[in-house]
Amino acid sequence: MNKLFITIFFILFQQVNYLSSSDRIDEFKMQLQDEKIHFLSSNIHDIESIKTMIFTMYKLDQAFRMFYINDRNNPDIKKIMIEIDQFHTGKMQEIITRHGWLTIEQFGSDTDHQAWLLVQHSSDLEFQKNCLQLLTQAMQFEQTNPVNYAYLYDRVALQLQEYDYKQRYGTQFHVANTGQFILQPYEGTLEDIDKYRLLIGLSSLEKYTAHIQNMYTK
Repeated sequence: MNKLFITIFFILFQQVNYLSSSDRIDEFKMQLQDEKIHFLSSNIHDIESIKTMIFTMYKLDQAFRMFYINDRNNPDIKKIMIEIDQFHTGKMQEIITRHGWLTIEQFGSDTDHQAWLLVQHSSDLEFQKNCLQLLTQAMQFEQTNPVNYAYLYDRVALQLQEYDYKQRYGTQFHVANTGQFILQPYEGTLEDIDKYRLLIGLSSLEKYTAHIQNMYTK
């Protein structure tokens, strides 16, 4: 992970753990409202303006999800997360409709990563499917990080299980009532997953599982 993102994530973690739960919720509501107001005057035709918008959404997305990890059963938190994701999805749809995928060559690797994460957290399956097609094309020309494709492929596939799709790269888990992390349905064997992960540039499933467990059980 880029050192910049690690630094930002740490700072945001410190911030969201400083305030009380109700204060944090109010703060996130204000941040979302600020986005809605400021984005009204943002120019989605200007590359620098788009990069700033996406970085702003990314920071809120990451700060809020760290907050959510620490209090996953709070219905008020879940409600705000839905509001944030819906607004970000709508804004990303506007941007991608205008520009297609935000390629590394045109927008840089940071924006490529941030844009993918916002799409990954969308609840709009059709939008995600469209972005997966765009990422497939961008990956062929080395205009997106292949890891973005792998995560989004798994997220989309698991929403299409009625058509016999399953995840391929082993990126998606769910947490059982016991607190155990369970790998969601996957193609082939665990050995196949590791082969796919290696090809795309991901660590082994064993290392990734340990990372997920550590992140969610701090």
